[in-house]
Amino acid sequence: ETSEHPDTTIGYEGRAKVEARLRQLEGGDGTVILANKDGKLTAAKTAKYVPTAAKASAVAPAYNDASDMVLDEKEKKSAKKDKKKRKAEEENDDEAPAKKAKKEKKEKKEKKSKKEKKEKKSKK
Repeated sequence: ETSEHPDTTIGYEGRAKVEARLRQLEGGDGTVILANKDGKLTAAKTAKYVPTAAKASAVAPAYNDASDMVLDEKEKKSAKKDKKKRKAEEENDDEAPAKKAKKEKKEKKEKKSKKEKKEKKSKK
C-alpha cells in the first residue's frame, strides 16, 4: 500500500456491488456476485420472489372481540360533554391573555389622557 502500489481491493469490491445491483435492477438472472474477505468474487443464487407463495405463507392476525371498547349511551353523552367542556376551556385560555392585554392597553391610554389633561390645566 505504498504510493507506487496502491491497494485496489476496495475498488473491486465496490465495483462488484454496483454491478450486482445493476443486474438486479435490470432484471438479471438472480445471481448476486459478492466479494469475500479475501477479495475474491463469488456468485450466489437468490430465490425468486413469488407473490402467491408469499401471500399464502403470511399469517394474518385474527380479529379479537375482547379488545373492542363498547360505550353505553350515558357514557357517550358524558364523553361528548367532556369534549365540549375541554374545547370551551381551551378557547377561554386562548382569549384570556388577549383580553388581559387589551384591558392593560386601554388602562394605559386612559392614564395617558388624564395626564395630558392635567398638563393642559397646569399650563393655563
